[in-house]
Amino acid sequence: HAPLATTTWQYEPEPPKRGLGFACCTVRQKPGSVEMPGPREEEQEKKVIWDTADLTWWDFQRRRWKTLWLMRTVYFRYKSVQESTEGWPEGPEREKVWVDCHTVSARELRIHAEEAKGLFIKAGQVMSAMVGTLPDAFTSEFLSLTDHLPVSRIEEVYRIIQRTFRQPPKVIFSEFDPEPLASASIAQVHRARLRS
Repeated sequence: HAPLATTTWQYEPEPPKRGLGFACCTVRQKPGSVEMPGPREEEQEKKVIWDTADLTWWDFQRRRWKTLWLMRTVYFRYKSVQESTEGWPEGPEREKVWVDCHTVSARELRIHAEEAKGLFIKAGQVMSAMVGTLPDAFTSEFLSLTDHLPVSRIEEVYRIIQRTFRQPPKVIFSEFDPEPLASASIAQVHRARLRS
């Protein structure tokens, strides 16, 4: 059997942009802040933060491209392992190669789910409960998607409140705790007191 010592299991970088290379998603400026103060900067740095405010059509296309590229990378990784271990006898050496492949793929998929948010988080949460069906590397890696999710920036929360209710948050709430009680795949909970 062929040695796999030279095989790299790292996520392949995205291919370079060709031609037009739109940079609108990375260059655009965010709108001005909302009228309520956010938490101190040092508090924000402690947590992983989702910044999904003001996503554009290009952001969704970029996310789609990253998803397709990751799926391509994972597919070819598994095909490569399958072909290279085809004639190997069952045993710890073969098992280690497959476990390494599962571990790297699961980590990359979890990281992508955390970046892409929403449905990807939900899918990861469902897969974390598939013990006995999926390899252990996947279920243990996706377990972190059930309770250790990043939080959204407080400025984004205020913008969503303002957009939804067509009023600034300080008109609606007399108190609003910027520290979330909980964060999930599609929602975040804050303690607040209505003015009414």
